[in-house]
Amino acid sequence: MKMVFLTFLIAGLFVLAGCGLISPTATDVNQTAENLLNTVLDAFESDIPNPDSSPTEFMQLIKQFVYIPDQDASDTDVIDGVEVFGIFLFDFIWPSTLTSVELKGLSEIDSKLLSYNWANPPDFVQKTYMMTVQGETEDGTITSFSLPFLIINDDGYFFAVFVDDTGSATEAIIYPIPMLFL
Repeated sequence: MKMVFLTFLIAGLFVLAGCGLISPTATDVNQTAENLLNTVLDAFESDIPNPDSSPTEFMQLIKQFVYIPDQDASDTDVIDGVEVFGIFLFDFIWPSTLTSVELKGLSEIDSKLLSYNWANPPDFVQKTYMMTVQGETEDGTITSFSLPFLIINDDGYFFAVFVDDTGSATEAIIYPIPMLFL
């Protein structure tokens, strides 16, 4: 009897997982966020490619933090937006050169208007969070800041840049949109 119950339980879990009713646990999401932050620290420790002299290498680096759908990767507006946004990400969001970071918390987004416009997420975004990070800079200063955090294809990204078809034209969209861009 126990074996029959166990078999039905396992089969039921597979069905629920296939329907999307079982999602990654908070620990998995936290680990995904920590992995993304560690990737940023690794980038700071290496030479960041110059977007003008090494555009391909710069794009490869930025695509670790900014999601770009494969079909949009060669669009010139997307490439321009990612380059500008990559510079924005490294120069303005990060307060100075960080030597360590610690994830302090993740909050799932339930409001559509914070320091970013979260309205109308693209279909490929699975979950949206706000990430609170505490970092230490080269001179020992402790700083805290918040960043958007997206789950796309079970991977973590800060932003997404993609082509949106508006009917009469297309445009490159950044999601979520930082309020200073509005």
